[in-house]
Amino acid sequence: MSTTPSKGRRAATVPGTPDADPDKPTPEELRAQARHTREELGRTVEALMTKTDVKTRAMQAATGMKDQLGEKAGVAREQIAATAATAGEKLRDTTPGTVQDSARQAAEVARRNRLPLLAGSAAATLALLMVIRRRRSH
Repeated sequence: MSTTPSKGRRAATVPGTPDADPDKPTPEELRAQARHTREELGRTVEALMTKTDVKTRAMQAATGMKDQLGEKAGVAREQIAATAATAGEKLRDTTPGTVQDSARQAAEVARRNRLPLLAGSAAATLALLMVIRRRRSH
């Protein structure tokens, strides 16, 4: 019971007839294909939108750089601390005891007399700035 094809159209077949194509998808299979294609198209559109969203991509790149810089700063901080500790040990080992004692005493005097020491430093800085200014104006 097949119909004859009209110009430009495929012949319609009735299921179960000898002319029925066994490879032809069922309506349910066609719906599943359409659903799958829609989902795939949605993912593709979403991926394209993500790629074209310059602001979000820039923020992600900035966050990545910030994280990298934080890690590098941490590593540098550790290296500096280790180098300073090594230098301090070498300095203590090579500095005579009398110089170390004098340095400790000077540090203690400076701690006890912070205010006068700061005032003296400020006055010396001010005087230096005035001398430099006078030399530039002449």
